[in-house]
Amino acid sequence: MLKKTIAAGLALSMTLSSFAFAAERDYTAYDKLIASVEQQMSCGWEKTPEDLGVSVMLEVSPETTGWLRRDIDNNGTDELLIGELPQKDWDGVIYDMFTLDAANNPVHVFTGWDRNRWYLLENGMLRNEGSSGADNSVTEYYTYKSGELTKAEAPKDSVKVVSLDFTPFSPASSVSMVNPWTETDAKDVQDKTGVTIGIPEGAENVRWFVLEDAGLGDAEFTLNGIPFSVRFKLTAEAEDLSGLYYENWTTEKATVGYCDATDRRVKDETTGKTIANCLWFDLVPGISYSVTAEADDLDGFDIIAVAEQVFIPMQGDA
Repeated sequence: MLKKTIAAGLALSMTLSSFAFAAERDYTAYDKLIASVEQQMSCGWEKTPEDLGVSVMLEVSPETTGWLRRDIDNNGTDELLIGELPQKDWDGVIYDMFTLDAANNPVHVFTGWDRNRWYLLENGMLRNEGSSGADNSVTEYYTYKSGELTKAEAPKDSVKVVSLDFTPFSPASSVSMVNPWTETDAKDVQDKTGVTIGIPEGAENVRWFVLEDAGLGDAEFTLNGIPFSVRFKLTAEAEDLSGLYYENWTTEKATVGYCDATDRRVKDETTGKTIANCLWFDLVPGISYSVTAEADDLDGFDIIAVAEQVFIPMQGDA
């Protein structure tokens, strides 16, 4: 009887300690991280996602990402999850997970991107799906407890992915924060960037945007049913303005006007679409350009021909 009483007392003590520990949790660190991400989204990422210790996808697709606090291992401490807002083919995708240490400091458990996705399963496990190409992909399973991932065997039976109701990041809701991109007209973009570009004959649905603080211009249009994005900026040296982070580009050297250029293609294994991108740099006065197209099939498509129509030499015809 005494042993049972002691055991019960210990159990009660441990339970009360757990409640006390959970009650002491201070999630201010999570709030600060979320605020930092929203601030960078609002100013066009003066820092990099890596500087904040978060996934590059928060810069690539800020409008489709969000955050969620959830105690996924039932230890009394909420994890901070960052991932894709619920949408077809992307439901449940997690890019970052954080927990707190004993001093309430954030601990980064993992990070991912579009080709390195994490999912929470209904059995409490985490699934990681990675790919570097159509013939090179891997799926691994992990258990998770108090900040530690442990590799595990795949479940014998199929387990559903948990649909996560992420809260969208809201840069505009923070003090003095506004949408960094301003939709305007061609003249305003030219005035604020110092760059003039051409729009190909036959282009439709032309829209102009400017990221004024960064001096970055963007023109979007459709041509023969294919959507295009053209970015341009005065730079001291060549910069990749595309915002594309694929690793398996097929690349060829090319020429746009009198400028050396890069013509590259990649297939997005998630959407099945092909992406074509052309980058070039006009040494004088110093302008970087990027033209991007995306479609189900770009066989035979000549993005250089489109780039030639976009490029207006700022120093006149050479």
